[in-house]
Amino acid sequence: MKQVRNMIKSFVIAGITAFLAGTGYAGVPFNGLQGEGGAAFNPLAYPAGQNKDEKSDSFLSNPQFGIWYVNLSKIDVDWTAIGVAETLFDRLEISYAHEVIAPTGKNITKSDVGAKLLLLPENFGGQNFIPAVSLGSIWKKTSPVAIGSDDSAFDFYAVATKLITQLPKPVLLSGGVLSTKEQVTGVFGYNSDSDITFFGNIDVLPPLQRGGWI
Repeated sequence: MKQVRNMIKSFVIAGITAFLAGTGYAGVPFNGLQGEGGAAFNPLAYPAGQNKDEKSDSFLSNPQFGIWYVNLSKIDVDWTAIGVAETLFDRLEISYAHEVIAPTGKNITKSDVGAKLLLLPENFGGQNFIPAVSLGSIWKKTSPVAIGSDDSAFDFYAVATKLITQLPKPVLLSGGVLSTKEQVTGVFGYNSDSDITFFGNIDVLPPLQRGGWI
């Protein structure tokens, strides 16, 4: 299913262009397919909802919503994901997503409940080279699943993210390590043993009319 991952990754730049909104914060207001603050399949270290009013004294961020629709015409699959994320005290992100993967003749549904804790804010202590660092987990449940597979499992990840603003256009660098039992992000169920994989993003962000990129 590498084709599925590659095709969805091709939507990352288009999605960022369509959904980015001006903000005074470094974070990217974007939800991954599994609801968490991220890009496509990959979580970012930034907590969601960083576009709240800087003068606000609320412990809650603004809620952050995301919608994905992917048409994989070559294998006749529609993939829709709707997610929401909220951050408490600028540190703890809580997220939820509902995915419907529709190959010919059946629907596969998947629910994702995530939590992410920001351990180290970006540019901590005034040091511009320090990335944001977070730990997170996503509980996933899928129905139906392939025979012999489990229908639910936890992912665990660590991720670091840095926005480079010194280049002609802002570049977002992000990378991490993932412990997972999933088969194709859980669409086909979950194995009994975990695999360790690495993930990364290099995203060129378009300049905005307002906000922090320019």
